[in-house]
Amino acid sequence: MPSKKITDRYGRIIGYTDENTTGNVYARDRFGRLVGMYNPHSGITTDRYGKTVARGDITGGLVWNSQDNYKKNKK
Repeated sequence: MPSKKITDRYGRIIGYTDENTTGNVYARDRFGRLVGMYNPHSGITTDRYGKTVARGDITGGLVWNSQDNYKKNKK
């Protein structure tokens, strides 16, 4: 399945989500780095380290969070 772009309110790409053939959804930041994954069979979203962060698909939120962290570290 093709990647979905996630953009901010100015239309800038801040990340992507893509789904593989097993249904897992991967969230990546704008540089292509993995920020998390959602497994629809277990219904759990994990971060890049495999730690459970939520029940349900919040991969878009992980991308937004990674963007916020990028801005903080850039200052």
